[in-house]
Amino acid sequence: MFRSKIIPSLVFSMGLLLLTSCNSTPKNDIAAVEVGLKSANTAALAYVKLPLCTTAEKPLVDKILCSKVDVIANIGKASASAYLAVTAAEASLSESDLAKAQTAVTALQQIIATAIK
Repeated sequence: MFRSKIIPSLVFSMGLLLLTSCNSTPKNDIAAVEVGLKSANTAALAYVKLPLCTTAEKPLVDKILCSKVDVIANIGKASASAYLAVTAAEASLSESDLAKAQTAVTALQQIIATAIK
């Protein structure tokens, strides 16, 4: 159930990023990155709300759907970093800040995607 809700959300945000890149302006590009960030944060929140894994549980082996404390910490750091990068890109409208924001959002998405495998 968790994967069935999160994966379509990530796919949608990636598709939206591709569509908005066709009509590329700095504001459109930043809006697309914001959509990716919002989608990633929605997925992150769903992961964080899962019960914590105990030390005896091996989520990938036992097929137990639970969250890991270290992954939650990584998600928090990556989410904060992505938010700051997107905010900086909005303020400056520069290509370099946009690239940093895209990289930060992609890093957050990768952490989440790895966590739900």
